[in-house]
Amino acid sequence: HWKVMASGDRLPAISGLQLKLASHDLGCGKPDPAMFRAFEKHAGLGGSAILFFDDAPMNVRAAKELGWRAHPIDPKGDTAGQMRALCIAEGVAVPSAR
Repeated sequence: HWKVMASGDRLPAISGLQLKLASHDLGCGKPDPAMFRAFEKHAGLGGSAILFFDDAPMNVRAAKELGWRAHPIDPKGDTAGQMRALCIAEGVAVPSAR
């Protein structure tokens, strides 16, 4: 699954992730709070330590309810650019654009 997603130019940001988890790995899905809690457990982080991006408003709301720094992303726009700008706005260091 991850090899296919990271191949070519499909989703280039995936190759830079240190922790790769998907709903099938966690046994639950968004916007179920159990999914967010399972991620927190795997990451060893919680609440405002997590910066979350999603294109579904209900998932962003669910993450915010758990104290995550959650932001909507427009999937039809420059998703990487949106995430980069939000990281900078949140004070998260980001590598230079390719």
